Amino acid sequence: MPTVNLSLLELLLPLPVPFILVYLLKVRPTRARTRAAAEVQQRLRVGDRVVTHAGLHATVAALAPTTVDLESDAGCTHRYDRITVLRLLS
Repeated sequence: MPTVNLSLLELLLPLPVPFILVYLLKVRPTRARTRAAAEVQQRLRVGDRVVTHAGLHATVAALAPTTVDLESDAGCTHRYDRITVLRLLS
């Protein structure tokens, strides 16, 4: 039976592969989505059509530093934190 002499480097080299895969497949896309959502929240203007994380489609009625007033199609106005805005429709 042949003996296999592997160095410590050869044994440890495959260890970071799962961590690299998790980073590339999970962490990086999540950071990109978070960055994009933060950019949308900073660009909000009165009159923009938006979608919240809960799925509410509404129009921005008023803005404050940390909140946004959203008017739904029924004419009701609700106050939300800016972080609930997911994306712009218009």
